[in-house]
Amino acid sequence: MIQPDNEIQRTSDKNAKNFQSIPKAEVGMAGTSQSHSKQASDSSLDTFDELPYGYPALAEYHGSEDRNLVFRRFRHLQARLILEKQDQIRQLEEEIRWYDSEDKAKDLHEPSPRRIETRYRHDIDEAKNRLELFDRAEREFIEYERLLSAAHHLATLERPFEYEYKNVLEHILTTKPVTKPEVAYIDDLKDLITLRRPGAHAHIGGLVELALNHIKIATQKNGGNVTMQKWVEENGESERLAGKFIATVMFLLVPPLFVVPIYALSEVGNNIGKSIGILVAFALTFTGLLLLEGSAKQHEVLSSSAAYLAVLVVFFGSLGNNNASPSG
Repeated sequence: MIQPDNEIQRTSDKNAKNFQSIPKAEVGMAGTSQSHSKQASDSSLDTFDELPYGYPALAEYHGSEDRNLVFRRFRHLQARLILEKQDQIRQLEEEIRWYDSEDKAKDLHEPSPRRIETRYRHDIDEAKNRLELFDRAEREFIEYERLLSAAHHLATLERPFEYEYKNVLEHILTTKPVTKPEVAYIDDLKDLITLRRPGAHAHIGGLVELALNHIKIATQKNGGNVTMQKWVEENGESERLAGKFIATVMFLLVPPLFVVPIYALSEVGNNIGKSIGILVAFALTFTGLLLLEGSAKQHEVLSSSAAYLAVLVVFFGSLGNNNASPSG
């Protein structure tokens, strides 16, 4: 059961008390009593408590829902690897420049170094060393590019929302699937990324889900340990209920977002200042709802808001023409 905190627990010292001794009996992993004759089509939730204690169970939890796909980015390690590879290439670059300076010193009597003599040396050993140097430089540069591409890709991934982080944190603190050093990474929120699709499970969904979990905690008579299967089932139910609630609210808000501004525009008549204020207010309201809902991308929010505002402007223009026609 999720027990949301008032603020994110960021330090390992605050969580250390929850990771002292972790015997299996305390976690409540009671999978041995379940039947192993279930059909292959059963969901993964049916086998949570049958999994071996430790990483198999933790991996099953992370893979059970998109919102649980929270992992480390390894920012510091990325920077160390990139800097190390960068310095290796720098050393190779200096060696190449040394060879170039040697060419320049040898060919001072010539107007400029001749290309054929620069690439193909009379000295066979020197030519071999140069080829090996460039081969090494090429390999190092390709590895450097791979490191940069991987770091850039990880940087484009979104950070988990606060409620997603809390969900994973509370699961770890409650079920204690592995030892404390193995999950100490959860304390560094800046180093965490999520693999869910961008925009899914936005802030408003998290707030509704946390509210539902608060209600469950308040109505629960007995606390205590829970099995991993029960944990995932209850939190999955909260997520589904939150999704249905948000969809219902958004559906019910569509008519007022069109009817109310149209009625307000008809009331103010030809007052340009008030009409513009109404248009701006409802356009911002519409944009804010799209951003809170979270499933739309930024360019989709912009285009939808522009279309909504265009509809109101068209109505405002037609309303002005209708008001002006009787006097004509």
